[in-house]
Amino acid sequence: MNILKNIKLASDTNRPLCQDTGQVIIFLELGQNLLIHGILLKDAINNAVKRAYIDNYYRKSVVENSLFNRTNTNTNTPVLIYTDIIEGDSININLLIKGAGSENYSTLKMFKPSASKEEIFEFIKQSVITAGEKSCPPLVLGLGIGSTMDGASVLSKKAFFNSMTQDEQVFSNSLKDYLNASGQEILDVKLCSAATHIACHPVALTINCHSTRHAGCVIKNSKIIYNEINKDYKAIEDKDCHCRRVDTDNIEAIRSLQAGEKILLSGVIYTARDAAHKKISEFYKNNSNFPFSLKDKI
Repeated sequence: MNILKNIKLASDTNRPLCQDTGQVIIFLELGQNLLIHGILLKDAINNAVKRAYIDNYYRKSVVENSLFNRTNTNTNTPVLIYTDIIEGDSININLLIKGAGSENYSTLKMFKPSASKEEIFEFIKQSVITAGEKSCPPLVLGLGIGSTMDGASVLSKKAFFNSMTQDEQVFSNSLKDYLNASGQEILDVKLCSAATHIACHPVALTINCHSTRHAGCVIKNSKIIYNEINKDYKAIEDKDCHCRRVDTDNIEAIRSLQAGEKILLSGVIYTARDAAHKKISEFYKNNSNFPFSLKDKI
C-alpha cells in the first residue's frame, strides 16, 4: 500500500520514485525503409537524456569508465542503446531506467542443455535470496533464456517490454508462484526466450526493484505516439491517516521512534551509499570535518 502511494505521488507531482534515478537503457527498433537526416541518432538520444536529467534535476549516476576513470559525466550519459531492424518506416523506442541497488545482484548462469525447470527455479530463488533487502523488494524479475552469454543478458532487460508467448507466460507464472511460496516478495516475472547453440542453455536474471520505470513511443510520419501507461492504482485508500506526523528537524521525535512504527515523515534526509560513503570517509579523514554540519541530521 505504501509503495503504491509512493508511485501515485511520484506520478501526480512529477517527482522521482527513488534517489537513484538510474542508468538509461534504450531498445530501438528501426524500420528498414527509414532514411534519417541530421545528427547521428545515438547523439540525438544522448542529447535528449542529458537535457531531461539536467532540466529536471535528476541525480546523474554514470561515470566515464568503470575501470580507469570513475569521474561522473554529470549528464547521465552515455545511454546504453540496443538496436534491431524491423519492417516498415517507423522508429519504436522502449526506455528502461535501471537502478544499481538491484542491478548489482543481477546474475547469469550457463546451464547444461539437460537442466530441468526445477534447477532453473532453484538458481533464481537462491539469487533472489542473496539479493535480499539490498535489492529493494518487492521485486520485478526479468529473465532471458537462450542466445549466448551476452545475448541472454540483453534478453533479460528486453523481457520488461516483451509480449510473452503462452509458453513464456505459463513459465513465468509458475516461477512467480514458486518464489512467493518460498517466502520471497515478487511482484512480477517477465520472460524473453530465444534460440541458442545445441550445447548451450544460458539463463540471465535481471533483478529490478519495485520501481520498474519504463516508457515507450512510436515515431511515424513525424508523429509521436506514446505507449499507454496504466495509472490504475486500484483505489488506494488513506489508511495511514492516523499515523504520527514527524518532521526531520524534530530530532527528539526521531529518537523516540520504535521499530515497526508507521509514520508520515516530512523534511530533508541525506542519503549516500557505496562510492559516496567512500568519498565522505576520505573527506573527513583529510579535513576532520564536513563541508556542512550533519549534527542532528538524518
